Amino acid sequence: MRISYNKKLYSKAVLLKSAYHFTDQYYIHLDEDEKYYIVDVRAKVGNILENFNDLFNNEMLAQATREIVNKETYEIRQLMLGRAFSSTIIEENSINESNESFEDDSLFKAWSDNEENKTK
Repeated sequence: MRISYNKKLYSKAVLLKSAYHFTDQYYIHLDEDEKYYIVDVRAKVGNILENFNDLFNNEMLAQATREIVNKETYEIRQLMLGRAFSSTIIEENSINESNESFEDDSLFKAWSDNEENKTK
């Protein structure tokens, strides 16, 4: 079965996501020409469903709608994510509360190279 979709109406991402949705039951090959995306479909087992074309059309529409909503809500989602993580910022004075000091050389030594650990 072959289905064509106008490139002006759908993005490549919408096509890929829609095709992926059906890869559990169908072998799907994607191609394109200057105006259309071309979808070739073969059933893995049995025959292609009679209404497969309609199912694929609905998935294309669903993915296109998700893409629009994703673009329209990008800024608010970024603000919400930033707000959620802003409360996890570590305060400077709580970084080294034990007041231990480290020499630069000791930070780059392996645990097993310490004199205390060689006798264990």
